[in-house]
Amino acid sequence: MDKRIYVCGPMTGLPKLNYPRFNEVAGKLRKQGFLVNNPAEIKGDETWTWEDYMREALKLMLECEIVLVLNGYEHSRGAMVEINLAKELGMKVVTEKGVLLNEGKKKMIRKGVACSA
Repeated sequence: MDKRIYVCGPMTGLPKLNYPRFNEVAGKLRKQGFLVNNPAEIKGDETWTWEDYMREALKLMLECEIVLVLNGYEHSRGAMVEINLAKELGMKVVTEKGVLLNEGKKKMIRKGVACSA
C-alpha cells in the first residue's frame, strides 16, 4: 500500500503522554502494510515546548494522505489544530471508529472560482 497515515490524538495530560495507544495503533496499521507517521516517535527533549513538538508533528502530518484520529481528540488542543489543518488542506480525516470527518477532496481555485479536484 502506498498511502501514508498520520496518527492524531490526545497526548498532553494523559499517562505516558498516551504513547502506548499511539504505538499500538501505529503497529496495527504497519502490520496491515500501511506507511505510518506516528508523532509518539518524535525524539524531543525536556527543553521542548508544546509549540516545538507541534512544529515537528505537523511536518510528519504533512507527509501523509490520511489522518487517523484517536478517541478523545475533541479535548486535545494539538489534535484539533492537526484536524483543522488537515481539513483545510483537503486531507482525508477519519476517526479510529471509522467516522469520516473529511473525505479528502482537495479544493482548487481557478480564475477565482473554487472547484473540487
